[in-house]
Amino acid sequence: MTIDLSIIGASGKNGQEIRRLLPEFADYRVVAAIVAPDCKTNGEQYLPPGKNHGLEVHYSSAISEAVSRAQLTLDFSSPASSVEACRCCAERGCPIVIATTGHSQEQLKSIQEYSAQTAVLKSANFSIGLFAALEASVAAQRVLGGSFEIEISEIHHRHKKDAPSGTALLLAEKLRESADAKTVYGRKGLRAPGEIGLSSQRGGDVAGEHTVYFLGSGERVEVTHRVQDRSVFARGALTAGLRMIGRSPGLYALPAIVSPSNGAESCTFG
Repeated sequence: MTIDLSIIGASGKNGQEIRRLLPEFADYRVVAAIVAPDCKTNGEQYLPPGKNHGLEVHYSSAISEAVSRAQLTLDFSSPASSVEACRCCAERGCPIVIATTGHSQEQLKSIQEYSAQTAVLKSANFSIGLFAALEASVAAQRVLGGSFEIEISEIHHRHKKDAPSGTALLLAEKLRESADAKTVYGRKGLRAPGEIGLSSQRGGDVAGEHTVYFLGSGERVEVTHRVQDRSVFARGALTAGLRMIGRSPGLYALPAIVSPSNGAESCTFG
């Protein structure tokens, strides 16, 4: 079966990784590669026919038209563009995988509403290893209890626009679920009881690194996840997309989508 795929944010780093990885995913045929209207690649070739099931694809900025021809949409764009793509997908009943981060609460609410009309998978991180680190952090918190303070540190490349990262926010949210804690961004002054601190560093070409520190008296536990190659995110999104085909409308979480049982569970935004 060939799945007609539209890519939102096709000229970005992850969009280019998707193009590079497509030979590994023979089920996909790209029908649209969407970029911003003022993008310099607009109109240029994204894929030649010989590498895309006989279909030549050029960069375009018409999101609605792209979704109308697709059976699945992958979004690696901007918060505003991803909400618009989600709206178009909802109108057509096209499943969408949203890998964009940095949404406002109002934008997240819109995505939630659109998920009543189509299947939506939104994740701050499409690395399977990250979710193993998340489970390890929750387990460590369960064992260590309230006697260990928690700090979360994240490092990304100099061009990342949002801080803290969506993944850091997801980690903090999951850890807050097990404790009566308050999240503090960019600490100033003394630590207060029951805080989870978040700090961000930006520089170089770091694809992504997250560390959860559990700090006790005379000892500490660290859970770290490092991404060394951006292809991890693109490959994860492409894999998850295959498993979104045929899903009922709703908001889905990545761990359930990629698990062997292929089940579904409600999604927590990060």
